[in-house]
Amino acid sequence: MKTSRFDVPFEGYPQYPLRIVTRNVGCPPGWVCRDNEVAVDAPQSTPLKIALVCNNAGSAPLLWETSLVDDDGVTSVPVRHWQQCIRSS
Repeated sequence: MKTSRFDVPFEGYPQYPLRIVTRNVGCPPGWVCRDNEVAVDAPQSTPLKIALVCNNAGSAPLLWETSLVDDDGVTSVPVRHWQQCIRSS
């Protein structure tokens, strides 16, 4: 199992709690790629950090979109990012 860490920078004055919403938009055939949501209850310095895990037995790139949603329902534009899963030996 491989974990990749990603920075989630933001600007402005969001209303807490925040939700960091990560959705898979590119999963290889036969793989199981699960969306993820992380709650941030109190202000923290930017960038926030998330971790994505490769749970499959092969090697392949995965494509994700991550956005922030604040307590007022304001949602950021999704940011796309790649994760390279590599089969561990």
